[in-house]
Amino acid sequence: MESIAEKYDDSTVSMVTGGAEETVDMDYSMTFKAASISILLFLMVLIIGVNSLVILAFAGNHIPRTKSNFYLLQLAIADVGVGVVMPVNVVSIAVNSFARNSTFCVLETAITMCVVSGSTCCNLGLTLDRLEALTKSVTYSSDMTTQ
Repeated sequence: MESIAEKYDDSTVSMVTGGAEETVDMDYSMTFKAASISILLFLMVLIIGVNSLVILAFAGNHIPRTKSNFYLLQLAIADVGVGVVMPVNVVSIAVNSFARNSTFCVLETAITMCVVSGSTCCNLGLTLDRLEALTKSVTYSSDMTTQ
């Protein structure tokens, strides 16, 4: 059986790409940069601030220790992570030399995808908990903790 390297040689790759390296110039206008940075910084402050209040309320014993509330706490912690990672995206928009660096692009994308995936998983856990509360409403209250 033929390996992929033997099946597709350099001429195939050259034929697909047209034999030329394409460079994309991503020079954003100053208006776009200012608007994007302003929106991201506002969202960062909002996300970190609101979710920090949720964490503080939970830590201050103002919220009962139920299974649903633990899922909300996990979601708040994951969303604080999203807010903390936002400056990396701001740097990517503000400084063109970072945006053109492939290593920075890979790291920025990987970090962003990790924290967004964590937040999505917390949303999924909270949704499954609410589904369990709806489908097993009679026995759900006995599954909750009170401490």
